[in-house]
Amino acid sequence: MSTHDLELTSPSSSGKLPEPTTQLQTNLLQNEEPGPVRTMHGFKWFLAYSSLLSTVLFYALDGTIVAAIQPQIIETFGETEKLPWIGLTVDSGKAFGVFNVKWLFLGVVTLFELGSAVCGVAPSMDAFIIGRVLQGIGACGCYAGAVTYVSMTTSTRERPIYISGVLATWSVGSVVGPIIGGAFAQSSATWRWAFYINIVIAAFTAPWLILYLPNIDPAKDLSFKEKMARQDWLGIVIFMGGATCLSLGLTFGGTVYSWSSASEIVLWTLSGVLLIVFLLVTIYHPTVTLRDRLYPLHLMKRLELNLLELALFMASGCMVTTLYYIPLLFQFTRNDGPLKAGARLMPFLAGLIFFSILNGALMPKLGYHMPWYVVGTAMVLVGTALMSNNFHLVTSMVTNCKKVSSMRQPLRHMFMVPRYSSEVAVELSFPQASQLSKPFFQPPSLAML
Repeated sequence: MSTHDLELTSPSSSGKLPEPTTQLQTNLLQNEEPGPVRTMHGFKWFLAYSSLLSTVLFYALDGTIVAAIQPQIIETFGETEKLPWIGLTVDSGKAFGVFNVKWLFLGVVTLFELGSAVCGVAPSMDAFIIGRVLQGIGACGCYAGAVTYVSMTTSTRERPIYISGVLATWSVGSVVGPIIGGAFAQSSATWRWAFYINIVIAAFTAPWLILYLPNIDPAKDLSFKEKMARQDWLGIVIFMGGATCLSLGLTFGGTVYSWSSASEIVLWTLSGVLLIVFLLVTIYHPTVTLRDRLYPLHLMKRLELNLLELALFMASGCMVTTLYYIPLLFQFTRNDGPLKAGARLMPFLAGLIFFSILNGALMPKLGYHMPWYVVGTAMVLVGTALMSNNFHLVTSMVTNCKKVSSMRQPLRHMFMVPRYSSEVAVELSFPQASQLSKPFFQPPSLAML
């Protein structure tokens, strides 16, 4: 097997998924290497992994760079009522379990860069929103693709440290995002270069993505037509429709529409109806097999995995609420400039980098569940209580920043544990399953908040 071609074991052709076994835990106890084994080493692996991290940087910048420059965007275009659209996030990831991972990954990177170009040259708020939608789809695909690559090319024992590198890169991008955006907004380059910078980074890393990423095809024996037929198009349409209605209802309520308006009532009603329809379609799908449904239905029977995904949903919401709104708070209430407002996040995000690396190193030794959930949950409660009840405008900047930084350690624990634990719990003959379930919990929480 070459270092650039990897083939995965897929579920049986009948569409049935294997039942969970104790083999994985036995292998771990015996220090065996279950699942994929990394075949690329040395400088080639360094370039391949580094190129993956560069795309995670796109995802991180997409999530935070706008937070510090929104006032400047509104100043350019006006239309304050459309502000919620700027922060919407779109889900992606299921296709990585069917199509060629490398070319699909390169496609979403290209889509993200196209969205960046549209945002940079946008003549109006509507054009800017279109660019942000393209960026949202591409950025989530970049992140899902990077995590999928790591999951499919590394062993279970070494995977935590490599995924911790992915999350550390996300933290670095989140740290520098508001600062880069603020610096551009206050310079003669203007805020538009906050989006052009993505194109510059992509131009530098594109050759390594093309040359050194392994060529992984989970369904190598299927034609393109057969792969398209295996996609759960009905589930995709229903899920995206419900997620969009819910996101619009939450973000537009009290800003664009009154909470009691007919538009809000319709959005909330459609959200509930489409959620119920999606659950029914997932259980009783008329056209695709269990293996090919949008959500891995067999995971719903695993209480452990359900709790892991719920923890990821909650941690993502707490984290992005802090990242997105703290710069806005300082700009609109303290008259901070974009650069200074972005710098306020440094205590919070610097800790995320440290604890992401610490988690990756300690989790294989201390366990995949304890003590992370107990300690992390308790500290999240303390941190959120400090921020929600005592974050006053009259309080000193130092005190407020300490309260913000109190959230960094527990959120990093809770953000990383579900990703590692779910891969240990899921049968390795279907390694994509644990990754395909995550987009249903992380991006929706980001979009709604």
